[in-house]
Amino acid sequence: MLTGKRPTDDIFKENQNLHRFAKMVLLEQVMEIIDHQLLSEEIASIRHNENYCDMRCRMHETLVSLVRIGVSCSTESPKERMQMNDVLIELLRVKEFYFDVGKYRAK
Repeated sequence: MLTGKRPTDDIFKENQNLHRFAKMVLLEQVMEIIDHQLLSEEIASIRHNENYCDMRCRMHETLVSLVRIGVSCSTESPKERMQMNDVLIELLRVKEFYFDVGKYRAK
């Protein structure tokens, strides 16, 4: 959902798949795999805000957390996947962190 890619896209050939793709770029290149249509309004809002650096950093951390949750939920072995109650707790933390950023939004 975050990447805008399907598991059957042409870039996933040989031993590559969506899970591995997201896991490889998780920390350092997460902004490169995010579907920019998903963020277009948010990026425009951030650019016009005096707290640009802080907001961009917080958005990056939020996206890393969401991709990390997705990677954890998509491991091959169901036993290794994050439990749904833990997913909910993590998503609520991400939401709280993200909406804390909202206080910086330009009005």
